[in-house]
Amino acid sequence: MRNTGLTLSAVQILTLALAGVATAGGMEVNFGPTAITAQETARLNAFCDGSVSPNPCQVKFEFHDADGSVLLSRTMTLDPNTGGFVDLPAEKAGLARGRGEIDPCLDIAVGGAFVSLEIFDTGSQRTRLLINWGDRSMPRTGDVDFGPAGITPSDTARLGATCPASDERGGGLACNVLFEYHDMNGRTLKQLAVTIEPGKSAFLDLHFAEAGSIARRVTIDPCWKVGDGGPVTGTFVIIDDGIGQPGVQSYPAALASAQ
Repeated sequence: MRNTGLTLSAVQILTLALAGVATAGGMEVNFGPTAITAQETARLNAFCDGSVSPNPCQVKFEFHDADGSVLLSRTMTLDPNTGGFVDLPAEKAGLARGRGEIDPCLDIAVGGAFVSLEIFDTGSQRTRLLINWGDRSMPRTGDVDFGPAGITPSDTARLGATCPASDERGGGLACNVLFEYHDMNGRTLKQLAVTIEPGKSAFLDLHFAEAGSIARRVTIDPCWKVGDGGPVTGTFVIIDDGIGQPGVQSYPAALASAQ
């Protein structure tokens, strides 16, 4: 299971609903031209969804330059409920100084995956930009994924959910939600089942230490499952522990599928 703002800052709050294009090889997901500086690394993530069909996913990760030339291309086979990523450091993008544009994309040849693009500082490993292949912010039930995201020891991940109050469109039912965080091997890192009363919210934080990694950066897969009761609306946020403010926020991801 599992405000679109364009104000560029050192850390970006951004989620885009991106177009997937059906191709002969499956489904192509394009993130469009994206700025990267000489101090940054671009990362394409994919997490193979095993909830609908428990089959492996075949995913091609690819980065192009502004002229369309391939900078890096790699194909992976991912087992169900596991993920993978490919990094493009600035030097591989031909950036010795300043900033440039790259064109990241994925081709889902087999299966269905939740995918995202991150731009992070190579030195500190902190994320500046997170874009998932996203869905709209709207009340929903069932399994909800947000796509892979990276956190560092200076970050806290937060899944938040709001249970809509009663209005002319309905609502007014309590919402039953199971929050979950997984690593890229599908292992459950943390989970919490909650009942949210109409008009109220709940959240579950994942601190870096709870990911059980000694790396400088770890990739997680945040998701929730909405059970009986009303639908929920929510977000995934990465909080800067130093200042206590969110730096990255995204809405639920859409499944990119070859089917």
